[in-house]
Amino acid sequence: MNTKSKFIETVNKLSDLKYIDDLDKLIESGKKDITIKNLVGSLGSLTIAGLCNRKKRNYFIITFSNKEAEEWHHNLSLFIDENKIALLTAPQKDSKFEVETLDQRYIWLIEGLDKIRKNEYVIVITTPEIFDIKLPRQTNFKNNTKTIYRGEKVNFLEFTQGLILNGFDKKDFVSGQGDISIRGGIVDFYPLGWSNPLRIEFWGDEIESIREFDPISQRSIQHHDSIDFFETVFESERDLFDSNIMEYFSDDTIFVLDSPEMLISEYKTNNLPHFNITLNLNKFGNADININSNEQPKFHGSVSKLVKEIIKLFQSNTKLILCAEGKIHSERFQELVESRIDDILKNNTDLNDDFEEIHPTLSGYHNFSADAIKKQIVWLDETVSDGFILPEYKFAIFTEHQVFDRARFQIYRTKKHISGISLQELNQLNIGDYVVHLDKGIAKFNGFHKVTMGGSLQDCVKLVFAEGDILYITLNYINKIQKYSSQEGVEPKLSKLGTREWIKKK
Repeated sequence: MNTKSKFIETVNKLSDLKYIDDLDKLIESGKKDITIKNLVGSLGSLTIAGLCNRKKRNYFIITFSNKEAEEWHHNLSLFIDENKIALLTAPQKDSKFEVETLDQRYIWLIEGLDKIRKNEYVIVITTPEIFDIKLPRQTNFKNNTKTIYRGEKVNFLEFTQGLILNGFDKKDFVSGQGDISIRGGIVDFYPLGWSNPLRIEFWGDEIESIREFDPISQRSIQHHDSIDFFETVFESERDLFDSNIMEYFSDDTIFVLDSPEMLISEYKTNNLPHFNITLNLNKFGNADININSNEQPKFHGSVSKLVKEIIKLFQSNTKLILCAEGKIHSERFQELVESRIDDILKNNTDLNDDFEEIHPTLSGYHNFSADAIKKQIVWLDETVSDGFILPEYKFAIFTEHQVFDRARFQIYRTKKHISGISLQELNQLNIGDYVVHLDKGIAKFNGFHKVTMGGSLQDCVKLVFAEGDILYITLNYINKIQKYSSQEGVEPKLSKLGTREWIKKK
C-alpha cells in the first residue's frame, strides 16, 4: 500500500470519530453557524477530509494568508483526491512573478476555477482577497470550453486562426499558458488551466493524435483520445469581468473560516460577505464542539525524548504515525528511532536524564517489548505540515521536520506540475535569488553567461553553491532548475558540490 492509500485509509477510520459524527449531525440539522475549537496542527484539514468522506458537499475554506492556504492544500491533497481541491490564491504583493501576455491573476486562479467547473463537489481553499477580484461570469467559462477528439474532422485553418483571434500568442515554441506554435500540420498550444502544453497533429483536416508534452524536453507525457480546454485567453481589457467568486457556488456550500478573528483583522474592509452556512474553526468564545487535542511536543532534535513519548503513547495504546518528506528522510528517521528504541529497551542503555521522572507512569519500562513498540508505529514518506495528538481517540501524527525543528521543504507552487523552470521565469529572476538544482541542491542564481563547451559558445545559467563553487547549466538542461520557496525571512543553506549532502537531504 502506497503512502497516499495509507493516508486515505487513516481518514476512512477517523471519519467515524465521535466529534466528526457530531459535527456532521450539526451540519445536517440545518444549523447556520457552527463553531469547533482546539483544532491544533493539521487537525483542521483532517476534520474536513473526514466530513467529505461521510458525505459529498462543497466546502469553501478561507484562511488569513497564502502560506496557510497552501498548507491546507498540501494536507488535504494527502487525504483526498487532489482533483477535487481548488487552490485560489492571488499573487503576493511583492511577487517577482510577472506575466507578459496574460492577466496575471488568471495564471494563479484558472486551474482552480476550472476544477470548480468540472466537479459537482469541490473543496476550495482561498484567502479574503478573492472577494475583491472581478471574474468572468461562470457562463463565459462554459461557453468558451471546446472538446476535440482524435480522428475528428476539424478545419485546420479555422482551428488555428480561432485560437489566435481568441488571444493565444503565436511563438516559435510554447513556454507558458496562452502560447501557440504552428509548424506544418503540428499545432502546439498551452491552454489555461492545463499543467502541460498540448500537441495536436493534423493530417489535412483530420486530427491524427493529441498528446501532452514537456515544454523543455519536448517529450510526450500522455496521449489522449479527447480533450476539453478553454479556447480563449481571458484578458481584462477584452473580456467582461463583472462577476465574483460567490457566483460559482450554491446556497448549500459550507464556508469554513479558519481563525475568524484573524481573518477579519487581516481583511482590509473588516467585512466578509454573508455566508448561508458557516463553520468557524477556533473562534473565540463558546463552541458547539470542543476537541481534546494537543500539539506535537517539542523535541528539539532529541531522538531520546521522542522515544520516551513513543513509549508513553504505546502504553496508552495510542496509534502513532511518524511521517517524513521523501523516502530517504523517512528511512533515515525510522533507522534513528528504531535504533534508539533498541538501545533503551533491548540493550538497557541508561538515558542522560531520569526517564521515570519525566513519565512517572512508565515505571518498569525496560519490560516493554521493543519489537511490539516498533510494530505500533506507521511510517509514511509524505508528511502533513504539523503533528498533533488526540488523547481521547488514541491517535497521533508526528512529523520528522518538527522533531528536528526544521521547516517543511516546499518546491515553488507555481511549478509543481511542470518539470523545471521556464526561460520566461529564469529571465525574471534576480541575481542572488535562491534556486534548487534537482541533482545538486540549493544554489544562488547568478545570471546568464556565454561559455565555450565542446568547441562552441553556448548560453548557460550560472549557479553559485556553498564556498563559491560554480556550476554552468546549458539551456538544454534548465528543466533541472526550480525556484526555491521557504518560510518568509528564512535563508536556506547553500549545498556543497561534490558531496552526498543533497542526496541525503532529499
